[in-house]
Amino acid sequence: MNLLHLIKKETNVPHRTIFTMASISGMSNAGILAIINSAAGSASQEDTNFRLLVLFIIAMLAFIYTQRFIFNETTGIIEGVVSSLRSRITDKIRRSNLLTIEHLGRANIYSRLTQGTAVVSQSAVQMIAALQSGMMVLFAVFYIATLSMMAFALTLLLIAGGVYIYLSYDKHILGNLEKSTYKEVEFFQSITHTLDGFKEAKLNAARSNDLSARTHLLSEELRDIKVDTGRLFTVNYIFSQSFFYVLLAVMVFLLPRLIPTYTESITEITAAILFIIGPLSQVVVGIPAYSQANFSTMDIIALEDELDRLRSDAESMTIATPLAERFEELRMFGIEFTYRDQQGRPLFSVGPLDLRIKAGEIVFVVGGNGSGKSTFMKLLTALYWPDRGNLAIDSHTVNDMELQSYREMFAAIFGEFHLFDRLYGIRDADEMRVNELLKKLGLDSKTHFADGKFSNIDLSTGQRKRLAMAVALLEDRPIYVFDEWAAEQDPEFRRYFYETLLQDLKGRGKTVIAVTHDDHYFQYADKVVKMDFGKFVPYEA
Repeated sequence: MNLLHLIKKETNVPHRTIFTMASISGMSNAGILAIINSAAGSASQEDTNFRLLVLFIIAMLAFIYTQRFIFNETTGIIEGVVSSLRSRITDKIRRSNLLTIEHLGRANIYSRLTQGTAVVSQSAVQMIAALQSGMMVLFAVFYIATLSMMAFALTLLLIAGGVYIYLSYDKHILGNLEKSTYKEVEFFQSITHTLDGFKEAKLNAARSNDLSARTHLLSEELRDIKVDTGRLFTVNYIFSQSFFYVLLAVMVFLLPRLIPTYTESITEITAAILFIIGPLSQVVVGIPAYSQANFSTMDIIALEDELDRLRSDAESMTIATPLAERFEELRMFGIEFTYRDQQGRPLFSVGPLDLRIKAGEIVFVVGGNGSGKSTFMKLLTALYWPDRGNLAIDSHTVNDMELQSYREMFAAIFGEFHLFDRLYGIRDADEMRVNELLKKLGLDSKTHFADGKFSNIDLSTGQRKRLAMAVALLEDRPIYVFDEWAAEQDPEFRRYFYETLLQDLKGRGKTVIAVTHDDHYFQYADKVVKMDFGKFVPYEA
């Protein structure tokens, strides 16, 4: 779907009104040209010149009004389409499952949704100006026809030939735009690695150098593509400018020899050609702007189509209540899940997993790196939907229409967690209670809660986890899931986590499932389950 199809689909705009206004604008422009030419030929006739001045003022007012109308309307249309597209795709992103987002990649989504929509938005003025200028050229050419049909035919022929050559170059430009888009995604991924992996790169100079070399290589490849694209644009622009002068030369040097009577209107036709050079230049500038906007539109639509294609469930993100505030048992029956590459080939499998967790239990999950603990947690919380097997609350098997209600039972802090600066989803939070929690978790000197947001989230990893814990406690869910929460805590808060916090949650009837390696705190768990190679294996104390 290109930009024009998208505009037609997304809006109920009176296209005829805009086309009519554009036509009036073009006619006014051609009228101004004709009036000026007539006035120049009758400069000594005062009465005639006064009438022409009145007509000139009318034509100018019509031109100004229609220009303003079209620019305002079409800018509003394009920005409305961009806003609608952003909102719809953002909504599809939040309704997608975790695997879809992981498959598409953050860099890919960021690039298309930010840079792509920015290109469409920024190109709007140039495209509108090109549309306006095209209408001006059209009516100016018709004015030339009233002066000389031969001049009209030659002008039309040269313009058609010029447009054909221009568009043939434009195909190469579109190919380069596609290459640069994908290369920009790669470059963005490299920058993301540089920022997210800053600590790891600092500890390994060779890794840092390799990452830097990769970033520089991508930057140079992107530069080369853009330089080549710019060269093609330059060729097209120079060709279009040269074409204008060739057109003038034809009118001045060739036509007088073909048509003896042509000399009578040569001044008016030359003036008309000079008059349309500006609008034609605007059309020339507008074509690459449209090409870029068109390609960006198709790229954004491709992202939307991919989100639709990879979406494996019909989730509703309407506000849901937990599937069960009170329950006796949470169960996993024969849960199996396989990671696959983009070609569908299996990479790593988990399961079959069978597990019973009683309400109010503290369960510790242990195992080596890569044993499947994090995948188990995502399956348990239904962030991943299993290939086979079922989740059940007491005797009720969770179905795919109850996913959100099931997820609402959990408050979780994963290994890779995101910290929001506001209490999204926790409405009317009591500031005093929030700040008391911050004090209890040793954060009162680092941040405080006021006006619905935290004053500072630029904290150490351990402090960020404690702030995430405060948010999780405020959510007050039946089940709490923690993935190595204590790993970055100092001895005081590590002890507080196992000896006080988990026991307080248990005392309130909460169920806790925590991934941990702190074996000297295992006595505080009701159950310890071990994972190895994606399966539960017997745990030996």
